[in-house]
Amino acid sequence: MCEVPLPPIRITPAMMTPRSGPAGRTGGFGYARRMVMTKEGLMSDPLPLAGIRVLELTLWINGPMGAAVLGRLGAEVIKIERPNVGDPSRTNEAYNLNKQSVTVDLTKPDGQAVLHDLVRHSDVFLTNLRPASLVEMGADDKTLQAVNPNLVYAHGTLFGQYGPRPNVPGQNTTATAAAGLLYLNRDDDGTPREIPGTTSDTHSGTMIAVAALIGLLQRERNHKAPIVRSTMVGANMWYQYLPISRYATSGDLPLPASQRLNNNPLYGRFMCSNGQWFMFTQAVETHKYWPRVCTMLGIQTLEHDPRFATHEARLAHADELIAVMTPLFAQKTAQEWEKLFTEYELWGTPINDYKHLIEDPEIIENHFIEETASGQKVVAMPWEVVGAERTPMTMLSALGADTADVLGRICGYDAARIAQLQAAGTL
Repeated sequence: MCEVPLPPIRITPAMMTPRSGPAGRTGGFGYARRMVMTKEGLMSDPLPLAGIRVLELTLWINGPMGAAVLGRLGAEVIKIERPNVGDPSRTNEAYNLNKQSVTVDLTKPDGQAVLHDLVRHSDVFLTNLRPASLVEMGADDKTLQAVNPNLVYAHGTLFGQYGPRPNVPGQNTTATAAAGLLYLNRDDDGTPREIPGTTSDTHSGTMIAVAALIGLLQRERNHKAPIVRSTMVGANMWYQYLPISRYATSGDLPLPASQRLNNNPLYGRFMCSNGQWFMFTQAVETHKYWPRVCTMLGIQTLEHDPRFATHEARLAHADELIAVMTPLFAQKTAQEWEKLFTEYELWGTPINDYKHLIEDPEIIENHFIEETASGQKVVAMPWEVVGAERTPMTMLSALGADTADVLGRICGYDAARIAQLQAAGTL
């Protein structure tokens, strides 16, 4: 039997009844369809989550990324923050686009009452806080779904709800270490190598958004608002689906990173004449493509050479074949090789450093880098809803700047009540 990592999302159903949504807004099981006029004068559809309201109670990067994804899909996202403190990640604009900021002190009963009033008028509650902290704040799944049975509760954690460590804190590198990703990226001597950047936070945060979308779909179809959970460790295991599945089934360990690129001549990196690396990625069906490789490289005399005629022979004599190929790749630029690979229908591409990446015509033409309203350039969401309006990318408001507007517009608080809560330090 083949053992594989489970999808990094769990769904726990809770009964719900349909609703039409609070007055003045769409909600419940649908949204009011409206056509949007684009700058070009064309009509476009609303974004998929138009009319969906999301409450976000998160910290750092993993959770804010999940809510940002929903915001980019058209949801109204309200970020709940601690008064005078806020989310430490709020200065990182890329993870907090298209959000409103509301400050509420959830350590106070009045603050929890404010949160519950917002929950009554919301579709999704998204958080990455630890379970014990959420209970203390009156923001755990049982409490909030009792307040609003129609609420999809999306919870991201490090390890999950079960096992000995449901309340262990962690972040990007904690997850990559625990999930084996640093081991996968190890040196020849077995020393684990860190994955630069916040790839784990970004990937696992996107999985929280996927969980929320699954919850909304289940609510729409089954009339049940589920609790959906995603974990950072599970998301990083999912990222390694093939090597972990293979090891769990057969005990075969993946090779260190350097050896994975050196044991197959048709799957490795070669330096080109312009100083840029080219990645040969013909890892499968090499028997089919070997004759084309020989023709493209001008080494037809080696096609039937016993050392290289079969896949197994090429692996056994990898160093010899790589020694033949290396000076050949050095005769052309990476872009010239890219054209040849396209002509011969072989798999390969230049290895982009960040300078080459942002100047790559494919990246530019497909809008993989976008600019926010403040002029910051950020990576675009990795999908496109064809025919839908493009999401304007607005900066997160100043800490608490939207508190009065949101509580008045959504919860019906008057100015006197808001002033009273502010004077008490609740807002």
